Amino acid sequence: MNNEAIKIDDFLSGSMSETDLESFLVEMETSPTLNSEISLHQEINSAISDLNAFKLKDSLNQIFEENSSSPKVISLFSKNKLFSVAATIAVLCIVGGSIFWNSFNSSNTLYQQYFDSTTAYLQVRSENNFSTSDSNVLAGFKLMEAKEFNQAIEVFQKSPNNLMGQLYQGISYMEINKSEKAAIAFQKIISDNDNLFLDQAEWFLALTYIKMGKKSKAVKQLKTLSLNRGPYQNKAIELISKLR
Repeated sequence: MNNEAIKIDDFLSGSMSETDLESFLVEMETSPTLNSEISLHQEINSAISDLNAFKLKDSLNQIFEENSSSPKVISLFSKNKLFSVAATIAVLCIVGGSIFWNSFNSSNTLYQQYFDSTTAYLQVRSENNFSTSDSNVLAGFKLMEAKEFNQAIEVFQKSPNNLMGQLYQGISYMEINKSEKAAIAFQKIISDNDNLFLDQAEWFLALTYIKMGKKSKAVKQLKTLSLNRGPYQNKAIELISKLR
């Protein structure tokens, strides 16, 4: 495997150092070829992962090694081998029935893939050990669990300076498809800068931007997360590559 392919694999696996990741993201901004290569790697890795095709992975690695001298996607594979790989993966798609090649280009699909409406607020509660003495936040959260999101928002608004309440208020807005209001709630948390809910607010704000079709803002937000060794770093890297 050539150096470029190794770098792409490190990027997709989240194993890049902070310095390498920062320079790689800058390169992604100006290189359509690199973005195409990332998409190709991602599709191939998805096929391998979904169908547990380890022999296919070894075969693809050999193809990368044989074509390591060229920086362009089309030259990473000879034409015959490229068609062969495409045909192989197409067969795997038919057999597995679980690989959808066009999903990466749909903002709505990505939003639905990464925002799990049944577990989002439970995950946040777990990550922060859900401890608060604010009765409004506690009452609002119980309403969220009951999926009474409009009522929950009204209760959270009674404690406008409680950042936990702001976070849950933003998620509640996401649940009822009021993305603009969700973004405002998350931005308030981020503007506070040093708090326990910063990572979560940045992640959900990025998803909100995706839902709104604001790709450049979403990528900018995800870059911030990708440079932090936080709980959303790997997901942020995945999403950046899918939004390219």
